[in-house]
Amino acid sequence: MRTGPGTAYPVAGLGYRSHRVTVHCARPVAPQMVWYHLTNGTTGVRGWSEQSVVYVEGSVPPC
Repeated sequence: MRTGPGTAYPVAGLGYRSHRVTVHCARPVAPQMVWYHLTNGTTGVRGWSEQSVVYVEGSVPPC
């Protein structure tokens, strides 16, 4: 997880496959690349993760 939507932002925390997250919104940053603003329900850390590492059920509103 990052503090902002991109790899240029500092690391906010780590997420693991077993962690549940709450996805708040999605921000496209490039064609075919979306970052999700989320909260890790296991650690309580709030931050951003790229779409390829987050499994989302349903739709996510834009940020």
